[in-house]
Amino acid sequence: MIYRAALLLIALPLIGWWTWPETWIVRLIMLAPVVRFATLISTDSRERKLAVFLSRAKVFVVTIGISIAAAVAQHMSMAQMLGGFVRPTEVVFTAWFYIGCLSILEGIDWLLRRALMKLPAAPLRTPLRLLIIIMIILPSAMAIVECVRVKTGYTLGEHALAFDPIEFHTTTSDGLNIHGYFFDRGHDTTLIIAHGLGAHTDNFSPYATALLNDHPINSLIIDLRAHGYSAGHTASFGSLESRDLLAAVDWLDVNHPAASKHLVFYGFSMGAAAATQAAVKSPRAVGLILDSGYARLTDMAYVLASQLPQGVRQYAYYTGLGAASAITQAPLWKLAPVETIARLNMPVRVFHGSADVQIPREQGEQLLDLPNVTGRMIAGGGHTNLSADPRYFVDMGRFIDLLLADDGEQNPSSPDQPTIQAR
Repeated sequence: MIYRAALLLIALPLIGWWTWPETWIVRLIMLAPVVRFATLISTDSRERKLAVFLSRAKVFVVTIGISIAAAVAQHMSMAQMLGGFVRPTEVVFTAWFYIGCLSILEGIDWLLRRALMKLPAAPLRTPLRLLIIIMIILPSAMAIVECVRVKTGYTLGEHALAFDPIEFHTTTSDGLNIHGYFFDRGHDTTLIIAHGLGAHTDNFSPYATALLNDHPINSLIIDLRAHGYSAGHTASFGSLESRDLLAAVDWLDVNHPAASKHLVFYGFSMGAAAATQAAVKSPRAVGLILDSGYARLTDMAYVLASQLPQGVRQYAYYTGLGAASAITQAPLWKLAPVETIARLNMPVRVFHGSADVQIPREQGEQLLDLPNVTGRMIAGGGHTNLSADPRYFVDMGRFIDLLLADDGEQNPSSPDQPTIQAR
């Protein structure tokens, strides 16, 4: 008992300090390995037999090994996919988090075994225990995979460094440190770029530099929370990420006030939802550009659940969305960019691919049907390849030019151009 109390007294403040920017559920999961180890070293006298201790220690060591292997593999895969590098501190965080998840699962299994011992029908105990565990794992795993992110490192590409960007850090209204770059061209209008789920600043710096080559406006791009070098590890699909963009706007107001007279928000996928939420709260926003955005998050949750067998879809839909909302501490069921855009008093440009399987074309069509929206349902376009056609940036540039134009006859909400064919 003394060992357990001492361990917890030491570990609690350390875990609290280490996981300070995380949500309370993530912090509890990160505490679980300590509790698991405390139970391992403080068994009662009857159980303090070497064989029992070694048996429990073996399970815990296997848990640690599996978690480390999974964390290393996941980080290496993400680094290769995003063109970055593995950060050892992030591998440690991910591995510890996985140990916590498995420790909690082991604890739930132990409680179920104890509870079901009183069940008269002994043959039903194991099937019932497994069924309950699966019902817990299914929504929890869906939420963790989508919400808890693996962060890799990166170095800004030469194409971006050529414009001599200003690196900065700022703090959001809920206390997270946000990292980003500002490309100052001496203009009074700034394009603010929000990347998609799992990406980072360097993945979308070509979007900034492609426009800088032909347009004099400034660009600002940040690592959204739980991505790149920004704090946190839980992504909320645009709900809380809007605070990151607003924090970047505040930084711009303080450090480069002449550059924030007019703001144009650009968002891809999850970033489209974040940009939409930020634009509606920014009085100086004059335009919004969305690439492969969704209309309602509840629709996307059902798309994910529809990949499961028919009998568990409804259960996975409701419990998965609830679990994701709990992990992120955000009411995700309320996230509906299509309703927010309808209230915007500014022109909106939308790009969506007709062959997008991650965010189906029906989501883009809902956005394109709004009266203040123009855009493209790009024939054959997928989720991440719409910018491959040079006309994508030409169209975006024309939209920005119209936003900046003083000629009242030029209306950015009604351009008439042919459909872009994606390569």
